[in-house]
Amino acid sequence: MRSICSAIVVCSYPREAFSVSALEQVAGVHPHHAGRRMKVPDFRMFCVGKDCWSVSGVVDFDGAAAFGTAVRELLASASTLRLHCHDLLLMDAAAMQTLTDAVLSIEGRKVLIEGANPTVRRNWSLAGYQVPQIPVELVP
Repeated sequence: MRSICSAIVVCSYPREAFSVSALEQVAGVHPHHAGRRMKVPDFRMFCVGKDCWSVSGVVDFDGAAAFGTAVRELLASASTLRLHCHDLLLMDAAAMQTLTDAVLSIEGRKVLIEGANPTVRRNWSLAGYQVPQIPVELVP
């Protein structure tokens, strides 16, 4: 198996949620079932409802590409994607740019970031992403 980064996107998922090429970029084996101890990923995404995913950990430069691929793939079949970020510790500049690029890559799509901590909210605002041209909204 080829690994580009240490992000695990999903353990169980509907077949139509991701393309084969997207899955090649992520590890899809849960660490508890891999047979040997794996490095804990920097971030994780789990489906928590229709077009709603929980994001936890740290999304930084190392995981930005996998994060962007996951968001683009999910937006391909959803006009609005909800990301529960209650357990997201940090999203760095690379991750914010990747998220912005992903949502702008498909016209008419929107991302709602729910429950982001004050650090994520402040960084988003300071980086200048909290503008109407970027269809990403931080909500409580």
